[in-house]
Amino acid sequence: MTGDMLKGGFDRGYGANKGFRAQIRDVTIRHEFGDLVMATYTEWQTGAAMSAEKNNARLSSVLMKMTDPVTWLHIQETWLPDDLREAGSYDF
Repeated sequence: MTGDMLKGGFDRGYGANKGFRAQIRDVTIRHEFGDLVMATYTEWQTGAAMSAEKNNARLSSVLMKMTDPVTWLHIQETWLPDDLREAGSYDF
């Protein structure tokens, strides 16, 4: 998927799920190699229309090239365990 394809998907989806909310937490820079940055963060969501669970959360790791604009080279997402997800705050 190209950046333009991804942006187009976001543009088409904007406002389609009025109850959807997401919050990014725990952003951590793990490594920097010149203009490459590897970071992790947790993404918490509530109200996702296509999700089996009303509340969900994942740990994401990304590799980005710090250009203008930033280029996302890789992303990997892993669901957080049920006990962490269930104990999380979705008041955002």
